[in-house]
Amino acid sequence: MDVYEFIAHLDGVRQTGKGRWVARCPSHADKSPSLAISQGDRVPILLHCFAGCDTDMITAALGMQLSDLMPERVPDDQAPRPLQRMPFSAADAMRCLSKEANFLLVCASDLAAGQALDRPTIDALVVAAGRINEARRICNV
Repeated sequence: MDVYEFIAHLDGVRQTGKGRWVARCPSHADKSPSLAISQGDRVPILLHCFAGCDTDMITAALGMQLSDLMPERVPDDQAPRPLQRMPFSAADAMRCLSKEANFLLVCASDLAAGQALDRPTIDALVVAAGRINEARRICNV
């Protein structure tokens, strides 16, 4: 349920700002609006009764449950992924990948010539592979 569907169930609704309303609280004999309703970010509907009614009492008075105020759960595999700000430009990414590719080519050439890789080179290969995989992850490839 969204906030507009919710406020349709209330009496004496008055908008007090963008995404903010007051209404008469349905869980007690309210003569003047004491229920504040806000459109939230993480939770779609925020309620506060200045007379002290808790959210469960308010929703019960409307024949609802607290869960009715929450959005439908979207399965994780169908949830939209939040956009990530790229920590670097495409040109920077290509320069980094080019450097790692050249390093991998030198290592492959040494291995093909029968030369063993020393521990610092192997460690650097692990770092290079991690950087390449991180670039793939960020680009969703």
